[in-house]
Order: sequence, then structure tokens, then C-alpha cells
Amino acid sequence: MGKMGIGMATRFVEKGHDVVVYNRSDRPKADAEKACIRWIDSLEDMVAQIEAPRLSGSWCHTLQLIIRLLCFCHF
Repeated sequence: MGKMGIGMATRFVEKGHDVVVYNRSDRPKADAEKACIRWIDSLEDMVAQIEAPRLSGSWCHTLQLIIRLLCFCHF
């Protein structure tokens, strides 16, 4: 959730979408909240906050792969 991520999420909010974000560090939290982006503290909370229908099909598979990579990679 760097500057580019906040910018992208802000544009979604401006178009009327409900945006929920997660980041491993709390550094961008203040910027996200200023932009009316919902900040979630864990991936489990993120899934619980997103109303159905969620992503499905190939998008769901891609998201699962990304989450697996994020969980096992340490930057």
C-alpha cells in the first residue's frame, strides 16, 4: 500500500466502490483512512469484511496464489 496503491484504491472509492485493504505494516494506514479506504489488520479480517459475491473462478485462483506468496515471502 505505497503511494501507487493508495492512489489506485482512492480512484476506486471515488467511483463508488467499497475498498478494503491490508498491509503488513501500519505506515500507510493514515493515508488510507483519509481517502475513506477501509483498513483491515489481517487477511482473515479482510475476507470477513468483503460481502458476497467475491472474486470467483480464475480470479479466485490467482488471488489464492498471491496470498500464498505473500504469506511465505519475507521482504
